[in-house]
Amino acid sequence: MLKSFTARSERKSKIKKKQQQHALLLYIKSPDMHRVLIGIVMSAIIALLIPSQLTVTSSTYQLGDISRDNIRAPEDFAIEDTVTTEKLRQEKKAAVLSVYDFNSKADVDIENRIATAFAAMRESLTKAKQGELDDSSLKHDFESMLRLQLTDREFAALKKKKFKKSLEDHLLELVLPFARREVVGSKGEQLFKDWGRRVQLRDINTKEEMVLEDYSRLIDVRDVQLLMRREARRVLQNVPEPERTVLLSLAAQLIEPNITFNKQETENRRDMAAQAVTPVVLKVKKGEIIIREGERINELALMKLSGLKKRSEYSNITWTVLGYFIISFILLYFIYQITLSNLKSRTITVRDFIFLSSILLFFILLLKLSLVTGKAFYSNSSLIPLNSYFYAVPYALVAIIISVVLNTQLAAVASIVISLYSGLLIDNQVLFIIYPLIGCLMAAREVSRCRERKTLIMAGLKVGICNCIIIVVFSIIKGNLLSTDTILSIGLGMAGGLLAGILATGIIPIIEIIFNYTTDIKLLELADLNQPVLRDLIISAPGTYHHSIIVGSLVEAAAEVIQANPLLSRVSAYYHDIGKIKKPLYFVENQKSSENKHDKLLPSMSSLILISHVKDGVEIAKRHRLGKSIQDIISQHHGTSINYFYQKAKELNVGTEHMVSDKEFRYPGPKPQTKEAGLVMLADAVEAASKTLTDPTPARIQGMVNRIITNIFTDGQLDECELTLKDIHLIAQSFIRILNGIFHARIEYPEKMERESNGGAQGQSPDQKSAEADHKRAADNTKDGSKHSGKLAKIPVRDKYSAFG
Repeated sequence: MLKSFTARSERKSKIKKKQQQHALLLYIKSPDMHRVLIGIVMSAIIALLIPSQLTVTSSTYQLGDISRDNIRAPEDFAIEDTVTTEKLRQEKKAAVLSVYDFNSKADVDIENRIATAFAAMRESLTKAKQGELDDSSLKHDFESMLRLQLTDREFAALKKKKFKKSLEDHLLELVLPFARREVVGSKGEQLFKDWGRRVQLRDINTKEEMVLEDYSRLIDVRDVQLLMRREARRVLQNVPEPERTVLLSLAAQLIEPNITFNKQETENRRDMAAQAVTPVVLKVKKGEIIIREGERINELALMKLSGLKKRSEYSNITWTVLGYFIISFILLYFIYQITLSNLKSRTITVRDFIFLSSILLFFILLLKLSLVTGKAFYSNSSLIPLNSYFYAVPYALVAIIISVVLNTQLAAVASIVISLYSGLLIDNQVLFIIYPLIGCLMAAREVSRCRERKTLIMAGLKVGICNCIIIVVFSIIKGNLLSTDTILSIGLGMAGGLLAGILATGIIPIIEIIFNYTTDIKLLELADLNQPVLRDLIISAPGTYHHSIIVGSLVEAAAEVIQANPLLSRVSAYYHDIGKIKKPLYFVENQKSSENKHDKLLPSMSSLILISHVKDGVEIAKRHRLGKSIQDIISQHHGTSINYFYQKAKELNVGTEHMVSDKEFRYPGPKPQTKEAGLVMLADAVEAASKTLTDPTPARIQGMVNRIITNIFTDGQLDECELTLKDIHLIAQSFIRILNGIFHARIEYPEKMERESNGGAQGQSPDQKSAEADHKRAADNTKDGSKHSGKLAKIPVRDKYSAFG
């Protein structure tokens, strides 16, 4: 029992753990989590950009410039006097003595090498027979032990004398006196450059050091060789000439400098001395005037200004970045929440959130680049004030793009965000919060209903004029209206507005491609009836084309009444049935004869064909890049409604045990999510049903419209869109008005008067004859309606009106 209880507990624990993991995974994959992650990433990037090295202050001076303001220290701070500190460091470095290495045992080393080499040669000659000696090998060994070079002739002379001990003694007597002296290299080396100065002499064997002041004992290698020749006359006077020359050559090569300059050790000691110097610090008190207006910038003032700027940029950088991150995240979070709760006309999707974040980061990077460029220009020429360059930044660019791509409300919210960040980036100036805000709000308003590309340029021009007015107002406040700086600022402000319009013209098409948005400008292009998709539709499915045009007229009029987007509604109506291009003859409006292809198909197969035109339409829309808005409306214009063949399937299965499920005859959906999608659904069904009216009087039209809309509403197809009952009532009234115009009554001319005025039946025009024939066929169809009531050919096989009565 205990084991069974334990096993059940473990199973429950595992199930609970899996459920928790599944819930966590679902939350991570949810759109809300995606928005949070995007917000965190964007806040982090902004926080890193704002306090970076590229932050530009309003006053950037160089040595010799004239101060434009009284500059006071905002707080106590200390700066390093780099000039004085560097001077002290150079003095300390100069005071460090040059270090020279001294080999005090150089004579011992030479003595050992000579003794070893001569002894080895004598031993080799003694052990080896004359014929077995290899002169080249012996010569190489002798040279290696002495660390010098001999000619063959010199080596042969020594070998001939069998490297006698007397030769060894003569060589030692000649070399050792010079080896025991302080020998240096050439007089052009470092030691002779330090002549007259004290140097540090370090014994490399004992590590003892001494200060060398007396240079009289020093001798260089060249002097050694001269003195050695003179000494050789005395020491080698009894040695024959061949051996004397060889010994003198060996002695000259054995003498090497035993005092050498240690450059690495000298530099290390001097660097350590320089680093040991405590930086000279200048303390600046809070409120202290660093430089007065009109004074020339000197080295001290420039040093203090640089210290003040450096302190504001780099002091506590980690906490600064963290602070900006928190501020950015809170700001973006509350703006998003306020926008979400008050913006009823549009749902902000993850795609919208990514787009808004991308365009905001793009603008901040553009602003940073503009600030750096302005600073570079100002550094090269101070004729134009630094602040004037900031007027040329295209602040309104983001507002124009968001207003055209999304809507004016979001553009206004983005304008506030842009203005706040602009003020933060440009030295926390209030001017650069107000200046961008007004321009952005005006730009958003001007392009709210943008129908042409030139509207963007005109909006940029108006923003430029607005910028100029703001600059003039601020100049009046400062009291420098008639100054050259103001005139230059006005010109740059106008350039900033125009630049925003020009850049928007080029960027918006790129955004349409990347984010699959459908702007009003693109909708106008798609509304052209010569578009390839519409041309295919009129050729392959002319009845569907005519139906789509009428639906477009219905939805456009209704959209204006309920404050939806008339242009999106009309264009979506043109394309909502493009999926019928693939199988046009399976839809009654395209059937030219009485034969109906569905007569030979089962209802389930006919239903699949009808349903497939939605999927086919979405695929065609994606292939022709019609935009996500139109793709969504194509997929939603039937919602999850039931098509006509559900009723036919039920009739065929009457009296059988087989139950027909409505799931096989429902469209896959989704239901309409927007006002425009709901309008297209209603207009599609109403227009199709209007073709069944034999006598379309106003009363019949009104009854038909109300019945169709009521059936759609009660079926729950409008539950997920934003249409209210008031909107539905206004839509119905609009449909009735348009349909009454389409099916308006014509004046019936008396037959007798026609014949008299036209000279009898033979005088009728072709149009009159065609109209009379159509009238006769309609009457015949009315009379024989009962005869064909059971035939599908005479019943419009249309999914719209079959589903709604």
